[in-house]
Amino acid sequence: MLDLRQLLKNIEESAARLATRGPGFDLDELADLDDRRRRLVSERDGLRYEQKQVSMGFKRPGVTDEQRDEIRARSKELSGRIADLDAQATLIDERIREVLLGLPNLPHPSVPIGVDETENPEIRRVLEPPSFDFEPRPHYDLGEALGILDFESAGKISGSRQVVYRDAGARLERALASFMLDVHVAEHGYREVLTPYMVTLDCMVGTGQLPKFRDDAYAISEDFFLIPTAEVPVTNLHRGEI
Repeated sequence: MLDLRQLLKNIEESAARLATRGPGFDLDELADLDDRRRRLVSERDGLRYEQKQVSMGFKRPGVTDEQRDEIRARSKELSGRIADLDAQATLIDERIREVLLGLPNLPHPSVPIGVDETENPEIRRVLEPPSFDFEPRPHYDLGEALGILDFESAGKISGSRQVVYRDAGARLERALASFMLDVHVAEHGYREVLTPYMVTLDCMVGTGQLPKFRDDAYAISEDFFLIPTAEVPVTNLHRGEI
C-alpha cells in the first residue's frame, strides 16, 4: 500500500505518474479526506484539552454542589462530542485505507509510456533467436501431440486455464521444481519452506492482491483464498514484523 504522506507531499507528480497507467486514479479525494481528518482531529484534541481543564474544576477549593453538577454536565457534553468526532475520523480512516489499497504502484520515471506492448523498447538482446526450416509449434500443441499435456481432462476437473501433466510431462515438472530448489538451497543460500496453499483475507490484502485483483482470485469463502503465487504465504511469514 502506498504511503499517504508521500502521495500528498508530491500530489501533482504522483497524479501524473498514476495517469500513465490509465484513467481512474484520482488523488483529489485522498487530499480532501486527509484535510477533513486533520480538521476533525484538531477539533477533537481541542475538546479533550477543554475537558481536562473542566475536570480540574472539581479540585478547586470551595466548589459548590451546583458547580459540580455544571462541571459534570459540561464534561458529559464534551465526551459526547469527542466520541462523535472519533467516529467520524474512524470512517475517514477506513475510506482512506480503501482508496490506498485500490491504487497501483507508481511507475518509475524511467519507464517509457506506451499504449500496449508494441511500444515497448528493446533494451537488450542476448544471442539470436533460432531459425527453422519449418513452422515451429507452441509447447502446448507439442505437449498434447506427445500425450504429456492434457488440457481436455483438466477442463473436466478444474475448468479453463488448467492442465494435467502425464508421464514425461509430470516427471519434467517434478524434476524442474526439484532442480530449482536443490540449486538455490545448496548453492545460493536459500532456505526451503513449504507453506499452506490457503491464506486469510489479511494475507491477500497485505501482499496487494486484494482488493485490486479480487475478480481474479480463487475465493474459498469471504475470509479464505487459494494462493495465486508463493509470494503471498512466504511474504506473510513476516507480516507485522520489523
